[in-house]
Amino acid sequence: YLPGFNRLVNYSANLNKGSKMFGTLQNYLSGIQRAWSAADGDSLASFISLKDKHIMNRNLYVENPENTVERMLDPPIDEIVCAHLKVLYYLGMESRDFMQAFVSSHNAYNLLLKCYNS
Repeated sequence: YLPGFNRLVNYSANLNKGSKMFGTLQNYLSGIQRAWSAADGDSLASFISLKDKHIMNRNLYVENPENTVERMLDPPIDEIVCAHLKVLYYLGMESRDFMQAFVSSHNAYNLLLKCYNS
């Protein structure tokens, strides 16, 4: 049993394949940067939540987001966001890859713990 895996599967079932909500990846990252700079934890939580409606934005389904994310965000939030975007990518694929989505979700969680403990 993998903790959180059932939730991951349930949320992925709600992805809206055709949505263009919230515009571009750059707009999403700019919002994260503003929230990070303002220490707005509530906004940051929604930006990396699978419960938020941004998960329906196909522009955020990026397999290798590192270059774009690292240009716009500072460590350590950049790594957390990269892991989250990979979750969205794996759940948004035509044939969803739940295991890779879980691995990326687990990575994001571990990075959050690392930030919290430092």
